[in-house]
Amino acid sequence: MKKQRKVFASILLAVLLLLGSGAQTVGAAGFKDHVKSYEWEQLYLTNRERLKQNLQPVSTFIKITQAARVRSKETVSNFSHIRPDGSSCFTALNQANVPYSWAGENIAAGCGTPMVATTAWMNSAGHRQNILTSQYTHLGVGYYNQPGSQYVHYWTQLFTGGCSVNSLSVYNMKTGKALGSTTLQVKKGTKLDDMELAGRVTCPTHGTSYFPLDAALCSGYSASKTSGTQTVTLSAYGLKATFKVFVLSALQSEKAPVLKRSLSGRNTVKLQWTAVNGAEKYQLYRKTKNGSYQRIATVTGTSYTDKKAVPGNLYYYRVRAIRGSETGKYSTNRSIQIQTAAPKILKATPGSGKIIVSWTPLKGADGYEVWCSVNGGSYRKARNILNGTTGQANHLNLSKGNYTYKVRAFWTENGKRVCGSFSGTCKATL
Repeated sequence: MKKQRKVFASILLAVLLLLGSGAQTVGAAGFKDHVKSYEWEQLYLTNRERLKQNLQPVSTFIKITQAARVRSKETVSNFSHIRPDGSSCFTALNQANVPYSWAGENIAAGCGTPMVATTAWMNSAGHRQNILTSQYTHLGVGYYNQPGSQYVHYWTQLFTGGCSVNSLSVYNMKTGKALGSTTLQVKKGTKLDDMELAGRVTCPTHGTSYFPLDAALCSGYSASKTSGTQTVTLSAYGLKATFKVFVLSALQSEKAPVLKRSLSGRNTVKLQWTAVNGAEKYQLYRKTKNGSYQRIATVTGTSYTDKKAVPGNLYYYRVRAIRGSETGKYSTNRSIQIQTAAPKILKATPGSGKIIVSWTPLKGADGYEVWCSVNGGSYRKARNILNGTTGQANHLNLSKGNYTYKVRAFWTENGKRVCGSFSGTCKATL
């Protein structure tokens, strides 16, 4: 016969003690690394119940959570508000150096999820009273899992109260930093409760503590508004804190297209990019090295051929998806140098053991290659000229013979030499 698991209930425990000293000053990043999802979710669910009764949320900090975890582990062998050493459950707070004026403990076993534990406590008068006590300001949640034990799942809530909150701000659980003036970007339809944000408060007794952000505490946010930045106000403990949210459109939530480009002719650039989910069309933009981007085309497919590139220019391209009035993210900018026109060769002038070859320099060239055929033989490269404004080269140490020359410009793109067309030819005899 399958054994039925039971949920145990504690009675209400509250004590009045002298206020201790020493506020906690753990950094925000330390808290982020300390948080466990099950415990954070249980704190969120507890605050949901408190907010339904118009009570302020309870917040948590590392030391009180550590005390609750100790208690959960202890209840595996001794499910009681008395600790294995015979002392009160609240001595766990003392050992963790958590001062308090009010304290309460809820424990549960056999609850496999935070929701099951919360429901069990809310269905028990004593537990419910702890959860809904207005004097409590802090809560440590401890969860311990012990496979093979009688109930496997063990939960503890340690409440403390009597604190005054003197500051409120918004904290980003993903980054472990205060949100501050940073605008949070989220997908359309994202709920405030799903943004992984927390309210961060301070009190003179315990320093900094945190609670999961709840939409019930916020105003000024619309999950469907995709134009402009929204200023959201968090209200708690009689204090207010604002933060900014920008809701991305469906296209903005998608990855930017990946753009590729290649030369398809002396003044023709072929552009191709990856498709974006939900896109109706794509907008192509182009600019020169020192210019600004101008839209050159709107197309329905994922390719375009720019036939109006001017030889000698360095161009930058980018593309983005559009759907109706929505615009997506721009691709990474891609550059390409357009092949220069063939230089116009002027003449080949013979001298003493040399021939001087001259041509008209071309705009945009990084240099020139001078090629030579001797006595009707094959062309071989005679000179590399590494100056794009130069229009002359000396071919030295020559023997008698008939020399024919042609020249072409080149430029460097991504570390590689790209050459233009050859000029016409000119001849000289030594």
